[in-house]
Amino acid sequence: MEMKSLVPVLMVENVKQSVGFYESVLGFEAFVAVPNHEEPEFCIIRRNDISLMLQQRGSLAKEVPFFHAQPTGGTFTLYIKVDEIMPLYNDLKVKVTLVMDLTETFYNSTEFSIIDDSGYVLVFAEHKPAPTRPAATEASSE
Repeated sequence: MEMKSLVPVLMVENVKQSVGFYESVLGFEAFVAVPNHEEPEFCIIRRNDISLMLQQRGSLAKEVPFFHAQPTGGTFTLYIKVDEIMPLYNDLKVKVTLVMDLTETFYNSTEFSIIDDSGYVLVFAEHKPAPTRPAATEASSE
């Protein structure tokens, strides 16, 4: 068995509002909306190779009753790798709530985290190339 991809489904209170957040703040685009773009209960949004599914609480709870009494938001983070973190950080820090300011990690990454309109934490990370070791040189004997 080969696993192909992972697309999170985020339970939200208002799909249209959440789509607006992801479009205006993070540059995502609505790809598919059901039943329509005016008052969707479900929407797939995309930006480059990243896809998310946003589903209204009532709709998701019909499919999976477990979610009926669960809060939106989560006990997980959406970890998004980026190429150039500083322009993104400078743009977002004045638009959203930061839950972790810009930091350097022990695993050679620069990261910051925000919270979306439904309480989900998004981590943006730029990984630096691993430090290279100098090539071993042989001692010359004379």
